[in-house]
Amino acid sequence: MTRPVALVVALAVVSALIAQPPPKPPALLPPSVSGKPYEPVTPAGGVTAKVNPIDRFHTPGQTPDALAAVASAKEAGGWLVRMSKADGRFVAAFDATLQRELPDAEHAQAVACLALARMARFTGDERVTAVASQAVLTLLTFTKSDPADASRRVPTTANKVGFAAALATAIYDLPNPDAKLVAEADKLCRFLYSRLRENGSVVTADDGKGESNPVAAGECFQALMAADRVKTEAWKREAVERGVGFYRTAFQAAKSADGCGALLPAVCDLAVRTKSDAATRFAFEMADWVCDQQYTPADARNLRWVGGVRPTAGSEPTAHTCECVEGLAAAAALCTQVPDADRFAKYRKAIGAGLGFARSLQFSETTTQHFERSYRTMLVGGVHRSPADGVVRAEATARLLAAEVRYLESGAERAE
Repeated sequence: MTRPVALVVALAVVSALIAQPPPKPPALLPPSVSGKPYEPVTPAGGVTAKVNPIDRFHTPGQTPDALAAVASAKEAGGWLVRMSKADGRFVAAFDATLQRELPDAEHAQAVACLALARMARFTGDERVTAVASQAVLTLLTFTKSDPADASRRVPTTANKVGFAAALATAIYDLPNPDAKLVAEADKLCRFLYSRLRENGSVVTADDGKGESNPVAAGECFQALMAADRVKTEAWKREAVERGVGFYRTAFQAAKSADGCGALLPAVCDLAVRTKSDAATRFAFEMADWVCDQQYTPADARNLRWVGGVRPTAGSEPTAHTCECVEGLAAAAALCTQVPDADRFAKYRKAIGAGLGFARSLQFSETTTQHFERSYRTMLVGGVHRSPADGVVRAEATARLLAAEVRYLESGAERAE
């Protein structure tokens, strides 16, 4: 290409560039690539943590009694977790003096499972949930399908009503229980319903004979109300309503602290959900009587008994006080719904005294210093049956744990 031709081409390119319009300044991006309104994206690591009932006790302003209950519940729950075996069962009892494990009834296993399930729901602790779930699966092997009715599961253990009731309630109290487990709990409740008489009493004896045991009956009603919470059905509430009529008459004829402790949670639950006057009156009758059965400094032969509830037999209070305290906590929650401020204050004071006695039965780091270190893990957090009985037991520990959690959810733990 000659010089004149190259010059002409260069001039043509320059002229073309000059003729083009100037480039537009950079524009802002649309709200999203698709042009749709902007929606913030939450990164995987920034998912909001689930809030569990126990979390509110990590904030300032909690009462000393509430904090003591949280600490005690954690110790009791920790003991049950440590006492869980590979097969899903719990160490039923441990005698540190003899340095050996002792047996106990299968019902105690179900009670321990129930308390741990309740603790799992209260704390959201994955390990506690796993241990409670494993215990449920193990204990279900102690039941079988009813040959006469496939919709029912029948325990193969002693105290069939109490075992079925505790196991069913444990399943309902698990955090987000599997649908298949809930179906098994429903079958257990169908079995419990088959043990109800028309007059409202529960056939609690395994042979179908003898008088109805109010403790097992109360556990039965608790299971039915727990089932009603998951799926409301008229037959469940009607069964408990008939029971209120029968056991109120039985209570007026022969009062029992253990019976009151077992019946109160279910009767209070019914009163709150249905606004039943009969259930409310019966609940307050039992709770008032339990308060009168507590030892005070003026009438206790031993100051270690103060706050404990007089047992049905004998004089020394035992860990069964925990069941009475759990019932009083349920009654305190009912008082907030009625409302009844005077009774609420009365029950609140009784709960504090009862838990004080119950915690005196719980082993701690301080009270186990005289034991060899290797045995302390078998004791710390566990509860013994009475001041005179030092054998730590799964059922006694579970009863305290259940009472502490019920108290922390009752409203009585809040500052005045």
